[in-house]
Amino acid sequence: MNMVNENTRYSPVPVPGLFKRSLNFPEIQDKVDQVEIFPISWAKRLQQFDSVIAKMNEMIMSPEVISPDYYQDVLILKDQFGPKELPALSEILQKMTLKKHSKVDDAFLINNAYKMIRNQIGKGGDWSWVTQVTDPFQALSGLLIEGYGLALSYLYDGNPQIKRSFVKAFEEVLWTSGPSLLLRDVLPWIKEENKDFPSKIQQEILTKYPFL
Repeated sequence: MNMVNENTRYSPVPVPGLFKRSLNFPEIQDKVDQVEIFPISWAKRLQQFDSVIAKMNEMIMSPEVISPDYYQDVLILKDQFGPKELPALSEILQKMTLKKHSKVDDAFLINNAYKMIRNQIGKGGDWSWVTQVTDPFQALSGLLIEGYGLALSYLYDGNPQIKRSFVKAFEEVLWTSGPSLLLRDVLPWIKEENKDFPSKIQQEILTKYPFL
């Protein structure tokens, strides 16, 4: 399997707070093992994840009108989730720990997302990307976003629509936030699903990638 060059000093010791336990599925564990070689790069992605959550909260909690031309799914999420802030990554892990009565980390969110979708893999559905992508950061970033959405749905009313709305809203804000490692990971799916995005983002995607 290909290893991306993250231009980060090699470190065989994971950064505290990263994948402290093994996952249940060897095909995903293999990607985790590769990512752990570059712990600083993964830590940067977690920071970028929280930065997007913070920007989403600014919009959700602001009395100013949110533009549907850019953020139609942020509006939908605000309506579904209510006028309250989304928890930061560390906060949602703490909430899940209390709910599950056992320690929950970022690996749990990834494992949980993969557990949900594994039966769809190989059937030509939307989830085949999980095993097809060779970049381990890309696969785990995608699963992290899906896993956060699952946890959010689980913790708040069990509404399954919250997960999908969160994922789309997150991608909208991630796109408009500018270049980042996390955007680089998610970009192939944003390009592939460009017709599902609000009109202004669609235009920006097609302007930047005219041969889609």
